[in-house]
Amino acid sequence: AFFFLLSRTIGAALRLYVVALVLQRAVFDDLGVPFWLSVLITVMLIWVYTFRGGMKTIIWTDTFQTLAMLVCVGTSIVLISQELNLSFQGLVDTIDQSAYSQVFFWDFKDSRYFVKQFFSGAFIAIVMTGLDQDMMQKNLSCKSLGDAQKNMFWFSIILVFVNILFLSLGALLYIYANAKGITLPEKGDDVFPFLALNYFSAFLGIVFILGIVAITYASADSALTALTTSFCVDFLDFGKRTEQER
Repeated sequence: AFFFLLSRTIGAALRLYVVALVLQRAVFDDLGVPFWLSVLITVMLIWVYTFRGGMKTIIWTDTFQTLAMLVCVGTSIVLISQELNLSFQGLVDTIDQSAYSQVFFWDFKDSRYFVKQFFSGAFIAIVMTGLDQDMMQKNLSCKSLGDAQKNMFWFSIILVFVNILFLSLGALLYIYANAKGITLPEKGDDVFPFLALNYFSAFLGIVFILGIVAITYASADSALTALTTSFCVDFLDFGKRTEQER
């Protein structure tokens, strides 16, 4: 429980910091809002609706936020393909024929070596879904074991298609930059914000900002609830106190 609190606090804080920094540069700097105030407002909004609605609020807001994030990715793919004058089949063929579509790497010296990636991915899945309160709290909220198993089953299938969608967007960003002769930032995390805020249309920039907001809230609210639950149950013994009172 201690290591979960430590890792989740660092991970959630880092994700929130990165996304808040993007929002600050894209929106709040022009409005004259200082960085600390924009972060404080974000955290307070998350705390208010999490405290008010509890787990049901997290489940419904996460569903809505995830949908908004997927709409952002899908819209970005469509608009970028239009910029490149690609039909759906042309889009598929362009990604398939590019170097970014390679999945299996068999050189054991490569950091993307398939065997290493396969086993590390398996262990990450075990840790994330079996030992992480943040990931498991939605399954724990199911009414029965069967419902929780169904949730895990369909979640794993849907996640495959979601990953394909995100990987396709990533490949398209680099293909677009190569086609337009754009020099991209060295860090991969900066590519999408750089293109969305400097080279894409205003509409796509707005879509990107909405997607960033959805990702921020979807990640932070579930982390806040998981951290609170773990601390109260594992360290303050809230469950044992309730039983004793009864």
